[in-house]
Amino acid sequence: MLMPAEQQTPLAMLIEGCIHHDRNAQRLLFNTYKQLVLRCVTRYLGPRTKIDVEDVIQQTYIELFGSLPLYEGRASFETWVYRISSSVCMQYLRKKYRRRVFRRSEIAEIPADAAALPDSRPDIMSERREFGRHFYAALDAIRPERRMVFILADMEERPLDEVGIITGSSIGTVKSRLFRARRDLMKRLERYIRE
Repeated sequence: MLMPAEQQTPLAMLIEGCIHHDRNAQRLLFNTYKQLVLRCVTRYLGPRTKIDVEDVIQQTYIELFGSLPLYEGRASFETWVYRISSSVCMQYLRKKYRRRVFRRSEIAEIPADAAALPDSRPDIMSERREFGRHFYAALDAIRPERRMVFILADMEERPLDEVGIITGSSIGTVKSRLFRARRDLMKRLERYIRE
């Protein structure tokens, strides 16, 4: 299914280079998508320990490079990278969820991008960090499938049809999981909002 080099797009040539273990192509692919993967993983996992995030990112790239020969171009490459990142995060979360290892001590500060908002008064920053802890604790407590859809649709602002492609779900399932995720989060955050 490989095309002659003169007919290939730059992305196809990059993918082919990665498949043939070209270090420069692998480095370029990594650098091109590293922010997307980092953002995806940190949003799925929340501000957990740095080691967990690094492990999941590393596993994401292992899966990504290993499955490049399977990329058929039916979805955009970015969507495909999201799907792999999401899948690795889901595997990690399911393992953690089964073990019930979500401890309050794992919830760290609110992510750096949220702390960089214009108003940097100490009392407001403290309030943001506190809300971040409550938010990620609530996010941790909902089912992984719902969490994934919520992050993709509401935090990443991906269209629902793309969320369906990434998660391998029908649009109806996506809508149902998103509704339930929002409901679950609101229930869990009600106590914090009332305090």
